[in-house]
Amino acid sequence: MLISNPIREFLPPSWWNRAHDYFEYSVDYNTLAASAVAAPRNINIDADSDFLVLSVSRVITTDASGATEQPFAEQLIRVMDSASGANWMNEFTHLDNFAGRMAVDGFGPKWLEVPRLVIRSAAITIELTNLEAAARRIWITFHGCKIFNRIRE
Repeated sequence: MLISNPIREFLPPSWWNRAHDYFEYSVDYNTLAASAVAAPRNINIDADSDFLVLSVSRVITTDASGATEQPFAEQLIRVMDSASGANWMNEFTHLDNFAGRMAVDGFGPKWLEVPRLVIRSAAITIELTNLEAAARRIWITFHGCKIFNRIRE
C-alpha cells in the first residue's frame, strides 16, 4: 500500500520513498547580550540524514531563567547554510519576519513558502543582533523532516 507523503512536492522523485521522520533542531542563546551584534551559533545537521526545514519558531524571554516571555522581538537575524554558503536572506531581517512565535498566544511556527533542504553534516549558521539595551534568552527552532538514505518500509 502506498502511503501519502506530505513532503513529495518539495523533493525530487528519487527521494519520494526514502524514510523520513519529524525532527527539530534548536539553538539556545543563553544569553544574548545587550546590543550584541551578529552573535553566531551553529546547528550541526546529523550525518545520518538530510534535513528539510518546513517552519521556524522563536521564544524570547526577559532573562536566563526563561520564566517571563518577551512578546515582541527586538532582534535581527541572518541565516546561512554552510554546505552551500547560501544566505537565506539578503541582509539581517527582523526576527518576527522570519520566525513564528510559539508561546502563550499560540501563533505557532512560521511556515516557509519554499522549504529549505540542508544536506547531512552541514551546519545552519544563525547570527542575531540584539537591538535592546537588555540581555535576552532566545530559542530558535527549525521544524522539519529528517530524510534518510534508506527506503521507507
